[in-house]
Amino acid sequence: MASPAYHAYAVTKRKPKPNGDNHDFWLAIGEATPHADGKGFSLKLQSLPLDGKIVLRPYAKSQEDQKKVIREAKAHKKEAKVPKK
Repeated sequence: MASPAYHAYAVTKRKPKPNGDNHDFWLAIGEATPHADGKGFSLKLQSLPLDGKIVLRPYAKSQEDQKKVIREAKAHKKEAKVPKK
């Protein structure tokens, strides 16, 4: 069986702090493993998100590497936001 390619997360929106920090809560809920033929993934979930949205991020073996993946995702999301007028 192939190794997981992605971690699956349920991301809960939280109210940002006054300084603009993003405090969304990322809960690991499973992983995605590629099919042997390379044409899709099997998704193994331990739970389902309440809003139905699942976020897939590259798999990292160590917990510290996975925290880095989540920090990068949050930073990218913060940079991509359009400022409100």
